[in-house]
Amino acid sequence: MIAHFISQLVESIKATHGAGPWLYFAFFVLGNAALLPASLLSIGAGYVCGFGPGWLVVSLARPAAAALTFSIARRWLGAWARARASRVLWLEAIDRAFERAGMRVVVLVRLSPIISSTISNYLFGLTRINFRLYVLGSALGVLPSTTLYTYAGAGLRKVSELAQLKHVASPAERALFWLGLVATAVAAWLVQRLARRELLQVLANKPEAAP
Repeated sequence: MIAHFISQLVESIKATHGAGPWLYFAFFVLGNAALLPASLLSIGAGYVCGFGPGWLVVSLARPAAAALTFSIARRWLGAWARARASRVLWLEAIDRAFERAGMRVVVLVRLSPIISSTISNYLFGLTRINFRLYVLGSALGVLPSTTLYTYAGAGLRKVSELAQLKHVASPAERALFWLGLVATAVAAWLVQRLARRELLQVLANKPEAAP
């Protein structure tokens, strides 16, 4: 159903010819913020714009969508989430770990095939991570998948192939999948390691209760 919806909009944007890249940029940003899958949107960009222009559109649109959703989450829920985390030591330690890890953990999460990039955009907004490092890490981390999906989309003959293509794993896509699994493990290890360090620091600085 989602693939059919995206396919219809993709075909409509392609029919606009010269305005296609600009319209697709706006469609990608708003669609991704509305939880439409970035993979299908990226394939659609390749179909509408071709590989080169489509790659550029997605390379700019994905960080823009990440910045938008991050800002929404931080603006409306960030203070609430940090206030709740401050009451639980291990949550506060994880929050500080994300702040310390910065761009490293963002790049690794962006490479992950099992962590939704759209949902993680909102979740990152609830942490203390620096906004600029977050956007930069997002832009770098999505480059491999952006290249793969826009190249695949550029080879489509008709938009009805979009959903079918998403379910056919090419050798490059399988390689990216395994690379992403490794990145997921590294990200989990990094956050766990830094969170443990932050937790020890929080406990060391916590004043002892009066007898």
